[in-house]
Amino acid sequence: TFPTICAELLGRGPIGRRFQLEVFQPARAAASERLSEAATREELDPSVDPSLVFDLVYGGLLYRVLMGQPVDAETADALANLILSGAALR
Repeated sequence: TFPTICAELLGRGPIGRRFQLEVFQPARAAASERLSEAATREELDPSVDPSLVFDLVYGGLLYRVLMGQPVDAETADALANLILSGAALR
C-alpha cells in the first residue's frame, strides 16, 4: 500500500491529491495550530516555521519506518523532544 500511495503522491495522481487533501493537510494544519499556540505561550521561538517543525518530525518518523526501525511512543517522544528543543526559546 505504501509504495502505491508514494507513487500517487509523487505523480500527482487523483488518489495522491485526495490523500493530501484528506490526510496530510488536516494533520499539518492541526500541528501548525498547536505549534503556533506554543509560540504564543512563549514555549517556542516565534521565528520558527511550524511547517518546518512538522516536516522534521514526520520526516524523521517516515525515515525510520523506511529503514525498518521501530517507531514506538518512546521513539516518537524522543524525536519530538530533540526537534522541539532546537525550536524552544532560550
